[in-house]
Formats: sequence, structure tokens, C-alpha cells
Amino acid sequence: MDAHQQQHFKTLVDTICELSDVTLIYVTHYQHEIPESVDKVLKLEKGVVVDA
Repeated sequence: MDAHQQQHFKTLVDTICELSDVTLIYVTHYQHEIPESVDKVLKLEKGVVVDA
């Protein structure tokens, strides 16, 4: 996705989270892609938890 599409998707995820009480598991390889609504992060390196 280009930068505009990434921002649009993040906004969509934030809106869904704001308007509902669903639990969302969001997986990405890039920290800059994490939407604002994500309030917990689990970071893995080589399959091992390095930050929770």
C-alpha cells in the first residue's frame, strides 16, 4: 500500500474500534503502521517476546 492507502486503512481501523466493542488483533512488521486505537503491543524477535 502507498502512504495514502496506509493512512486510510489506519483511520478505518480506528473508526471501527471507536464505534464497536470488538477485540482486534492487528499484526504488522512496521511500527509506523500501528493505528492510534491499538493500546497494547507485543513485540517479537525470532519468535521470542522482547517487549510486552
